[in-house]
Amino acid sequence: MPANPALSEPLPRTPPMPAPRRLSRNASLALAVVGLHVGGLYALQSGLLRRAVEVVIPVEVLAQIVEPAQPKVEPPPPQPKPKVKPQPVAQKPTPAVP
Repeated sequence: MPANPALSEPLPRTPPMPAPRRLSRNASLALAVVGLHVGGLYALQSGLLRRAVEVVIPVEVLAQIVEPAQPKVEPPPPQPKPKVKPQPVAQKPTPAVP
């Protein structure tokens, strides 16, 4: 006979543990979208995006002002001078000489 009778008895059967419930696909996507938005807002607030832009685009390029080409403004063509018609000159009647 064994020294400890409790060790010789078989262990009681326990019911199997239920499998953990997984989130549905829609819930997983919604949590991912919310998480990305939170991360983006944090990056904006902490100024991380501004530093990233400075690395990609140097400050000198941002400070350069490029003006568009001005269209050529040509003066209007000169107005043609109006043609003056000669006015007939009225001759005074001369008295007849006898």
